[in-house]
Amino acid sequence: MHDILSVMNIYLGLLASVIGLGVASHIYRKKKSNTKLVCPRNGCEYVVHSTHATTLGIPNELMGLGYYIVIGLLYAGLLILPCMDTPLVHNLIRGITGAGVLFTLYLVGLQAFVIKHWCHWCLGSAFATLLLAIALFL
Repeated sequence: MHDILSVMNIYLGLLASVIGLGVASHIYRKKKSNTKLVCPRNGCEYVVHSTHATTLGIPNELMGLGYYIVIGLLYAGLLILPCMDTPLVHNLIRGITGAGVLFTLYLVGLQAFVIKHWCHWCLGSAFATLLLAIALFL
C-alpha cells in the first residue's frame, strides 16, 4: 500500500517527528528545570511562560511530545510492520497530522497577535509539523 504514502513520505514523516520530539523535549526539560530557554530575540520566555502555555490544563510541550511520539510510531510501524500498512493507519496519520497543523496554526497565531513575542523553539516545532504535512502530499 506504499502507493498512498511512499517510502520517501514515510522517512520524511519519521524525520519530522524526531525533529519535533527533540524540540518539544528541549522545551519540556528547560521548563521542568526552571532553566532559561535561549532564543535569538529573547521571546521564548514570554511565550513558554504565558497564560497560553497550556491548553485544557495540559502544558503545550507535553501535548507536543505526545503528538510527535504517536505520529512517529505510526510512521515507524509503516516501515517495520507490513500489517500496519492499511487505510486505517493512513487515515489516522492524516487525521492526527491535520489536527496538529490546526493546533500549530492556532499557537503561531497566539504568538503573532496575542503574546506578540516569538519563541524560536516553538517555531521549530511548527516547522516539524509543516514537514509532517508535506510528507502527506509529496
